[in-house]
Amino acid sequence: MKSRTLRRLLFAASAVALLGVGAAAWLLSRSDAIEQALLGQISNSLLTRGHITDIELSLWDDFPLISLSMSDVWLAGSGEGGPGAGPFSGDTLLRAKRLGLTLDALSLMGDEPRIEAVHVRGATLVLAQRRDGAWNTEVWKTTETETAFSFQIDRLHLEDVHVQVGEYGATIDRSTCRGSYRNDDLQATVDATLLAYQQPVDVHFEVAQKGEIWECSQLALKALGARATGSMALAGKNPRLELDVQGLEAKRLVRALGFDGDDAWSADAVLSGAVGWDGTTWTGHAKPTQGQLDLPQGLNPWWNEAPSNPLDGSWSGTVWFRYSDSEWRVDVPQLELALPGFTATAEVSWTPRALELKGDLLAEPAAADFCAPIEDLHWQTGTLTSTFAVVQKDQHLHYDLHARLVQSSGTWGDHPWSAAVETRIQPDRLDVLQANLHWNTENWNVSGTLLDPWTDGPLRGQLKASAPRMVLAPNANAQPSPWWNDLDLPPGSHLTASADIQEIIYQGVRLTGSQVELLATPQRLDFDAQAEAWDGHCSAFGTLQWHPTGARMDLNYVAQAVSVRRLFEAFDNFGQTTLRSEHVDGRIDSDGTAVAEWHPEGTLASDRLRWSGSQTLNDGKLIGVEALMSIPDYLSAHRMAAPLIHPTDLRAKLDEIELKTVSGPAYFFDNSFHVPSTILQSDELHVTVAGTHSLSGDIDYSIGLELRELRGNKSDDIGDIQDDGLGNHLFIKILGSVDEPEFRWDRESQREHRRKDFQAERDKLKALWDKKREY
Repeated sequence: MKSRTLRRLLFAASAVALLGVGAAAWLLSRSDAIEQALLGQISNSLLTRGHITDIELSLWDDFPLISLSMSDVWLAGSGEGGPGAGPFSGDTLLRAKRLGLTLDALSLMGDEPRIEAVHVRGATLVLAQRRDGAWNTEVWKTTETETAFSFQIDRLHLEDVHVQVGEYGATIDRSTCRGSYRNDDLQATVDATLLAYQQPVDVHFEVAQKGEIWECSQLALKALGARATGSMALAGKNPRLELDVQGLEAKRLVRALGFDGDDAWSADAVLSGAVGWDGTTWTGHAKPTQGQLDLPQGLNPWWNEAPSNPLDGSWSGTVWFRYSDSEWRVDVPQLELALPGFTATAEVSWTPRALELKGDLLAEPAAADFCAPIEDLHWQTGTLTSTFAVVQKDQHLHYDLHARLVQSSGTWGDHPWSAAVETRIQPDRLDVLQANLHWNTENWNVSGTLLDPWTDGPLRGQLKASAPRMVLAPNANAQPSPWWNDLDLPPGSHLTASADIQEIIYQGVRLTGSQVELLATPQRLDFDAQAEAWDGHCSAFGTLQWHPTGARMDLNYVAQAVSVRRLFEAFDNFGQTTLRSEHVDGRIDSDGTAVAEWHPEGTLASDRLRWSGSQTLNDGKLIGVEALMSIPDYLSAHRMAAPLIHPTDLRAKLDEIELKTVSGPAYFFDNSFHVPSTILQSDELHVTVAGTHSLSGDIDYSIGLELRELRGNKSDDIGDIQDDGLGNHLFIKILGSVDEPEFRWDRESQREHRRKDFQAERDKLKALWDKKREY
């Protein structure tokens, strides 16, 4: 309120007081007229609209003190509010339930009226900048002839007064002011309790005003457990606020600003620093004199399997902040974090839309006590180092971590492990740049990429692995289970893997130089493998598929130059004693297909096992086969073909048979091996073999021997008598089991062979006859 208007109001009240007792009754009877005169004086002094519901003037209750009370006061601001002026822009400057003025009537006769008290209750004061940059407080008329005016005030009481400056607001719960105004020069002392961000703020300052220059010295605030001292100045449109802050509790500040975190963790700190304001922008910095972290549930939200151990640590760093036009920014150029087993340094930048962190992390084995990602995994030695960059922007999180596990070891279950790993981790991929792993007796080198590995969605990527040696030992006590469930992947998955393993050992089977290619998709695994085995080379490819009713594997294979002796040794003579590794020699080529199926509970359906293969034996030998050596003894003892057989000669031929190349198919179905008629031929022997051999050891073989190979040679004076090529065959059936074979004359095979021989002779004679007729 300008000095002229205030002077008119004060002198109007004093005139009433000084008229004397004689005129008092007449004046009091005209109180409405006095009130209207006061309202008119106020209205004539305003540049904007205003409204006062009621005015009460008390002259004699406490003379020479007189009181003026105004109810429901509303005063519009000047001009239209600019950006950030809030809901009152261009509308309300002041709204109050009650304004009360108590002054000394006698002091009005002097040069400096004394105001005993001013009471403002239930008020809202809105200060906003107009579109032209000026404030909305230019509401009183002024004249160039207005003279200087002075007064002093003993008590200015504010109660429940809300002050809104642009977008900022605070409620004055109670305030007391003392001061004086002399010739456009204001001096005052203010003590107030404000409510800002639902927190009490105690304020004390001394204010001085000269024209458009305002200065606040001895400024002191107490809030959020902190004390702040400083000064404030306002020269025209350029305010300046500077504060030194001590003992600010970060937890209370975060709560006051509405940034409450998860109840599962908290960050305590007491900050000290400086704050500044230039009218539009808040800036400052603070450094914690102490900083504590408390995570009552450890890091359990990050790892589902992690223990919920309490986790306490500390942090330090200078926090810089800036706030302007509803935009804020917090920077920590060097944040230092210390937790059990963890130390980290980071650079932090935080705005309402983004949080950015980048820095370095060092973890030691003690960290595993709070965030162990795998059950029964214990980390004992080594370090984990990482450089990281994390950005959370518009609800999207992106991170890039380059981590190294160095010289680390421990145990997993009952087995020791060691590792040296280098990885890069991003939200949509995991790159294993290099991983040297040792677990139990195995050593692995792994690299590759997994895409989107952190979701429950499709698993996609490619892995490569190599190992010098891998020993597989199945658990004999394990209960049957659908083991393929561990291989199943979410819908849409496409994972490829390759492995190079120098040596694989599985129940006596030894493979070297193994190379495996895998393609895993939901409920399906395609594989392609090759290895050196039994002194030869083997390769296979096929498919494994599974479903609720079981699993099935289709296999195609090729084996080249495999040692028959080594093959029998590796598979323990295939569970029989008739034909053992010491009985055989040579190298075999084979190719074929196989089908294996499993029941829903995970057991092998042996009755549905099928195999078909074609074999070629090169440089083959049969050495001292007891089953063959017993044939001449059996035939001699039972006088079967006795006139045709020389037992000693036959035994000598059967003792070691050097076979010519042998080729023929073989099959497995109905739990039995099936061997079609196959010729075993050497320089001295011609033998045909056909029959079946079951997994339980039952046999049913037919062995054919050419009689010309069995007879002893005859000689005369001319020389050896040679067979004319028309010699007959002797067929023997071997039945029973491999441990107790039974020998019988195989008449059916004999007749069938003879029929084929006669038919072959007829075909031969017919061909010769047709050829003779052509001439």
